[in-house]
Amino acid sequence: MQAPQVIEAIKIIREIGTEGSAPLLVTGNDFADYYAKPIRTPAPCIEIINEFLCSNLLDRLGLKTPEIRLIKIDYDLTEGKNLSNRYRKEYFDKPFFGSKSISGHIEIETYFRLFNRRDLSLFAVPEDIIKIGFFDLWVGNKDRKPSNANVIISENEAKKFELHPIDHGAAFCYMAHREVSDVRLWLNPSFSILTTPMAKIIAKEVIGSEIDAFGNDNILRIINLCKENFNDVLASIPKDLGFSKKASKHLEEFLFNDKRNAALWERSKQLLA
Repeated sequence: MQAPQVIEAIKIIREIGTEGSAPLLVTGNDFADYYAKPIRTPAPCIEIINEFLCSNLLDRLGLKTPEIRLIKIDYDLTEGKNLSNRYRKEYFDKPFFGSKSISGHIEIETYFRLFNRRDLSLFAVPEDIIKIGFFDLWVGNKDRKPSNANVIISENEAKKFELHPIDHGAAFCYMAHREVSDVRLWLNPSFSILTTPMAKIIAKEVIGSEIDAFGNDNILRIINLCKENFNDVLASIPKDLGFSKKASKHLEEFLFNDKRNAALWERSKQLLA
């Protein structure tokens, strides 16, 4: 996989206040809107490395993430925008990480609380929520939880809802990648979207007794394919982010540990029960 395309912003729309960060909503010279995060110095820029890693890994798991870009933003575009002091002038010397805005999207939290069996027919691939929940355990993403899902819903051409996991800067608990360990990434059950009524109903009604086959075919097998192509994933990360060979090697050994991944799937089933 190649490094992401570089585009230029032609307009800053506004700063977006969120629970974890405050990205800029900008319009690119391709006339699409993007959520842009600065690549802060010094390297390594852990949060942005995580965004690139997780976007590519989720894509390989068959999950629909927003398109990503590197976005050059001229500091002059900030004039009159009243940005917070987190946006220092020197941050605009480097391209921002950009995640393409998905038009017409809605947040998923309402479905987490009120989901029932009749809602299953609304979704193109309802079991994607199970994959996303497993992914959070796999990469130690504590920023996605039932109250702040970081999953948005869009409608496809067939008028079915599709799920889009977003915002993965907090993967690996913001830790230096060489220090990542299973103990430090342990996720409290209350933080997992696998404990929501939506996930539990989907596991029971859509997957049912085929839960083991689902995990083997749709998660663990795909993770092994990710391992075979991990160099392509690494190639998508801009070199100036400072993702060292030692860090990538440690993360590769950690993520593709068969024993750990099998245990995580067993834990996923427990959370869904």
